[in-house]
Amino acid sequence: MQSKVKNNSNIKPQGITLISLVVTILISLILAGVGISLTIGDNGIFSRASKATLVAEFSNYLEELQLYNGEKSLQNLQYNPETLNAGKNTLVYDTQPEDEQGSIKDIIKSIKDEYLDKFEVVNGKLVMNTTDDIESEVASNLGIQVNPFDIIDGVLQSSDKNLNLQGNNGVVVIPSSVTEIANGVFSDVEGLKEIIIPGSVKKIGANAFSYNSGIEKVTMQEGVEYIGEYAFASCSNLIEVSIPDTVTQLGGTSFYMCSKLQKVKLSDNITTIYGYTFSECSQLTTINMPSKLEAIGTFAFDNCRSLNNITLPATLNTIGSRAFGNCKSLSNMQIDSGNTSFKIEKGTIYSYNGKDIINVNINGVSEGVLDIPEGVENITDSAFLLCSDVTTIKFPSTLERISWSTFEGMTKLETIEISKNNPNYISEDGFVYTSGYSTLIYCIAKDKTITINDKVKSLGSYAFNGLKTVEEVIIPDNVTTINIRVFQGCSNLKKISIGKGTTSINPIAFWGINNFELAISDENNYYSSDDTFLYNKDKTTIVSYLKSNLNVVVPEGVVTIGGNAFYAKYITSVKLPSTLKVIGEAAFIMNNLNEIEIPSSVKSIGSSCFSQNGQLERIIVNRPKDSITGAPWGATKGDRVVIWQG
Repeated sequence: MQSKVKNNSNIKPQGITLISLVVTILISLILAGVGISLTIGDNGIFSRASKATLVAEFSNYLEELQLYNGEKSLQNLQYNPETLNAGKNTLVYDTQPEDEQGSIKDIIKSIKDEYLDKFEVVNGKLVMNTTDDIESEVASNLGIQVNPFDIIDGVLQSSDKNLNLQGNNGVVVIPSSVTEIANGVFSDVEGLKEIIIPGSVKKIGANAFSYNSGIEKVTMQEGVEYIGEYAFASCSNLIEVSIPDTVTQLGGTSFYMCSKLQKVKLSDNITTIYGYTFSECSQLTTINMPSKLEAIGTFAFDNCRSLNNITLPATLNTIGSRAFGNCKSLSNMQIDSGNTSFKIEKGTIYSYNGKDIINVNINGVSEGVLDIPEGVENITDSAFLLCSDVTTIKFPSTLERISWSTFEGMTKLETIEISKNNPNYISEDGFVYTSGYSTLIYCIAKDKTITINDKVKSLGSYAFNGLKTVEEVIIPDNVTTINIRVFQGCSNLKKISIGKGTTSINPIAFWGINNFELAISDENNYYSSDDTFLYNKDKTTIVSYLKSNLNVVVPEGVVTIGGNAFYAKYITSVKLPSTLKVIGEAAFIMNNLNEIEIPSSVKSIGSSCFSQNGQLERIIVNRPKDSITGAPWGATKGDRVVIWQG
């Protein structure tokens, strides 16, 4: 912890005499009266005596705090009283020895047990959390802050008021009175360097500390049980994390994009590492696998390019797609000998019976040819992501499933061979189809203009992934379905023509391409388009935003913005029409919006509408408070960004 030198010359023992004098005067005023009433009540002698007792008690606490600071300053001239934080289970200050632990009782030795849950030292100041009117009055008169933070039934709320917990040194010590940290409380707060979470906190909410590039250290005490989604996502300077064994659930994406995170100690009582938990932690080298671990979710360690040593426990029975995608340094992966779900052969993770390929390491490929052995039935999603140098892939007769992203990352692929005895798939002229041509699985044809076979009914996800030669795709009338990310990475694609038979287009179908022409047949009864949007037929619903302009105006007449309509489009402003009534799930996910104004006509907003928008500071809703359920609709900073103006 960095030291911060302060002038402590004002902390001297004679200050205690001044406090004693003030207390004496206050007690005298409380007990004095023109006529002393013998009644029992707020104005009676017993009430005054009670207040006098509290004055003496609380003032003594102030004296002991001042004495503690004076002693610390004499011991170490570098000590800064403003860094002192203490509660029932915590003691933190800037020059604290690494092995020192303590609590507020080490500062205020006379504090009564009944006040251990009410008094804390926050950034050097004594504060009190109480609902008792007399306690509040006495504490306030003595200069003690009363209820300075938004803590409701133990939950630290998302509000600007709670940002005052941050000290001048960038340290946030969560008060011991907190049992839960609400969603987004400290998301994207300037100047944070260190977070200390006491064991009294059982739950850390979603996005609680996300998007804080300055955080270098997180300390969690035993007692924490749950860490929410995106809790520490995009903390790009966080280097090391130790998660206590009391934690039983670690939310997906909780450490997503912590790009400098190198070492993680996981709780041994975690049974599932959920999707994207450590995705994009590019410097992560070491992590322990809990002995009770049963499942690793999709993308859990995706793009952990420095991860080089991992041992999967005997209890593990599930590995999600792309769990170890693009882990280029993972040359030493082992599986406990007692595991009966998986095996590793020549750099490839198989299911124990050999029927499923989970992940192929670059060490499992020889001379640009990837030959899948007979007996393999299933290829999981993105299993070949590291096979960027493969030019030829051969599939056996036993293959039953090629996943939606099987060929992702195979940028040099020229030949796909499928056994003629395979009843499920066909490879023909640079295309892979399901038997009967009903679904186009993948295309490696090099033609500038590609016309889909008129037998095809569905375009599979990632079907044209990374195909840079194609400039135009013609989709005939027989195609009914266009799936997710069909054209991702087709950087030279200029035009897509869609026939009259298409009835289902995924809103993320065109993700990754911009400024192309989308021509939809006038005879199509489901969709229409203009230069900017894909709509439903009568243009009352926006299905997908097609361009890359930073400033967007949604036209009048639009009633619904569909789910994922602006998925990962880095727009900075959007103007919504007065006709709008519904905004769908994840409609504005992963944008660069700083502010958005919701018109009074809107009656429904999807629960994850604004998720992963780290810059979103204001959601202005022109309706009465709480008239649209689900606030803050996934906003990373929680309720503090929602402004009701009804």
